[in-house]
Formats: sequence, C-alpha cells, structure tokens
Amino acid sequence: MKRKKKVKEEEEEDWDDPTENERPKKRKEEQSKKEESKTLLLHNHTDEYHSFESEIIIQVRESLLKWFDIHKRDLPWRFEEVRNDSSSLLSLSTQEINRRAYSVWISEIMLQQTRVATVIEYFKKWIEKWPTVEDLALATLEEVNSMWSGLGYYRRASFLHKGAQMISKKLGGKMPSTLKGLLEVPGIGEYTAGAIASISFGLVTPLVDGNVIRVLSRMRSIPLDLKSKDAVNLHWKLARALVDPIRPGTFNQSLMELGATVCTPKNPDCYICPVSSHCNAFREHRDIEETSTKPLQFPCTTCKSDNLVDTPTESVTKYPVKAAKAKQRDEIVVVSIIEWKVASKEPTFLLAQRPSSGLLASLWEFPQTILSSSDTKKLKENSFEQKRIPSQFENQQDQYIHSSLGIGKFEVTERRRIGTHLHIFSHIKQKMHIELISISTKQDDIKSSIPTKWLTFEEFNSSAISSSVRKCFGFYKK
Repeated sequence: MKRKKKVKEEEEEDWDDPTENERPKKRKEEQSKKEESKTLLLHNHTDEYHSFESEIIIQVRESLLKWFDIHKRDLPWRFEEVRNDSSSLLSLSTQEINRRAYSVWISEIMLQQTRVATVIEYFKKWIEKWPTVEDLALATLEEVNSMWSGLGYYRRASFLHKGAQMISKKLGGKMPSTLKGLLEVPGIGEYTAGAIASISFGLVTPLVDGNVIRVLSRMRSIPLDLKSKDAVNLHWKLARALVDPIRPGTFNQSLMELGATVCTPKNPDCYICPVSSHCNAFREHRDIEETSTKPLQFPCTTCKSDNLVDTPTESVTKYPVKAAKAKQRDEIVVVSIIEWKVASKEPTFLLAQRPSSGLLASLWEFPQTILSSSDTKKLKENSFEQKRIPSQFENQQDQYIHSSLGIGKFEVTERRRIGTHLHIFSHIKQKMHIELISISTKQDDIKSSIPTKWLTFEEFNSSAISSSVRKCFGFYKK
C-alpha cells in the first residue's frame, strides 16, 4: 500500500513539474506579467475612488432630495410622491395607482432619445386619446404610429402597443406592480421597470438612464467605455447603493433631473450642483492648477491602464467616456411623389407601407428606391442637379412602381425633380432626391403584396408618416 501511494505522489509531482526547457520560458513570462502589472495598474487611488462610502451615500441622498423638492420641474407625468410605506398607496384608489403607473410608463418610453420639451405635447395628446392601458390596447398600430409621428425611433411606439395588449389580455388592464412583472411586458427593460416600480409603487429599485450615467460617471470618475459590460455593471451597482430606502422614486427622479438640468453633456453648471462636494470629476477640475503630480502607487482594477483618472483636468466633461461611433452608412435614395390630379378634384398622393419590422416599421412613405453601391459609384458630381432624375434611375423607379407596387401603366402629364433632402438616422445618412410625377389616370384595383393607398392632403397629415417623408412632401408644397 505504501509503495503504491508513493508512486501516485511521484506521478502527480511529475505531472505538475515543467520540463527543464520550459522553466526559463515560464519564468520569463511570469516576470513579464509582473512588470506589465506594475506599469498598467498603478494609480493615485484604489478602486474605492469609484465607489461611495456609507457616509457619502447619506449626504448625497439628503442633498439631492432637498434640491429636487425645491427645483423640480412641473411636468404632466409627475404626481404626488409615493414613498416606500403602505400608507402612500392606501390613500389612492386602484384606478388612480394604475393611471399613474401607465403615465410614468408612457413618459419614460417617450423620453428615451427625446428632449423633455418635445415630449410634453406628445404626452398630453397621447393621454387625452388613450387615458388608460385598455384604451391603448384597443387602438390600431396605424393609429399609434400616427400619434407617434415625429418622435422618431418608432419601434418604441410598437412596443407600447404590444405591451398594452399584453397587459389588457393577461392582466385585465392592471399595470404590474413588481419589478419581475414589469420586466415581462414587451418593451420594458431594466431602466423603465425601475422607473415605474420606484416612482409609481415606492419600491426600492434603482434606475440607470443617460442622465444618471452622466452624473454617476462624473461623481466617481469612471473611465470605462459606456457600452462595456464593466461600465454597465458599475453604474447599476452605484445606483443601487445610492437609491433612497424611504423615497426611492423621488430620489431616482432627482438623479435624472440633475443630469438633465445641471450636469448636462456639454456645459455643466458645477457651481450650483448640490452634490459637487462629493464629485471626483469636479475635484479633478479644481486641481488643474496643481504643478505637481501625485506618485502612482496604488492598484486600481477599474482604471486598468488609464492613468489620467484622478489627475488635474480641464473639464468634468471628460466623463463619461464615449465609445467611438460607428461610421454612418451613406445612401442615395430616389423618392417619387406621385400625384393624381384631375380638374375640379382634390389631388391624391400614392403611398406604400414599409415592412412590419426594421427601420421605420409599418410607416407609410412615397415610393422610393435606394441606389446600389455600384450605381452610386457611376454617378457624376452633378447627376442630380438637372431638371429630371437621371433616366437610368427613373427607369429603376418605374420598375419598382409597376412591378413591386403592382401599379399598371399610367399617363404622365408632368415629371420633374423638385428637391433634395438630407436625412440623418443614427447609423444612416440618406440623401433623398425627390421627383414629382403628375398623372391623369389612376388604378384603384392595385394588386400588390406591399400595401398602398391614395391620400388627400388631410389624410396625409393624419397618417403614420415619418418626419423625413413629411419633409420630402414639403418640397411639393413650395
């Protein structure tokens, strides 16, 4: 037995021990790693620089809540505060609680990527038309997109509609009152769920939106790429630590309000900020006149190789660190405003509906084609500066109108180029060359897999149409 045990130990020892030739190489690699870690991980601070101490958390809560109670904006989706205690909700009817949660939901979705000043009027019209979840569920997607027209990012409207239908069908029109329940609704993510749960139901849940990211990244000098997993996790960790246990919804709103009105992207007003005394970025900014630099002597795994953190800086706006934007794709588009006009009758215009998924899903537009990259390369500098669209692209557009839209031959009384519109999406830059085609005959029995319709001026204005299409139509009106 003893002999067997000895053999086993020898085998294990043999297995772990590198060969003589490998030892120098391994030692060299280990030494290299040590040297690298010394170079990359030494800073003026430790990881604690990027977190909040208990005493600071209490002070930040008190300062922000006091400031918000005095300076908060009067917005139509804000109601009397709901705290984290049973008495706050007991004084409200079930209908009122549901109405408030629904309002917060609609406002938070509208406010994504859109300024407050723009959202206010849209929100008022929306609530007037669909005051409850069940009212929204009964609407058509066409009506919802029409109401949303001009706000952009139309996928948000589609998700609101789907979410309302789900709540109406499965929950009897009652808004979920738990974080888990809210996250099951189509289109509601962690941020929106946190907003509804804390503001409407007084649940102690954090939220992280663009404004909150900006405030937290400056307060704790976070040098990470915003889209990185480490940055996302750290911002949520900080928000979770800060959220007030008694007034969670109000505190969350105060963080967003600070980012929207004081800690703004380009011109933050640090000298009126209620939490500037706890802001790392502001301290770094005030240290700009320092002539000496502190010795780098602490490891910080958050900063890793970024040694500019916790050093004098010209502006707090170096935070948050923005990821490099992907280059926008350039597209050239031919847009045809087809007008059917006969004497003594109001003109009508042909529109086609976009696919139910993807960019500008289900919206209506004038017939248009995107030029291929090979066609674009062949273009001369002044190709679209003539009175008419180049003939080869007219032919392509005619092919699309006749074949794809199923519209037969029509008699053209006028055809001319009427303008150019540059429309910029987040990832696409479209140069739209617009032509007018006036026709004297119209085909009503269109057979096409793509939905089409003829609209009058009034019908056009009330349809689900994107801002780019409306701007194209503006060239017709001139």
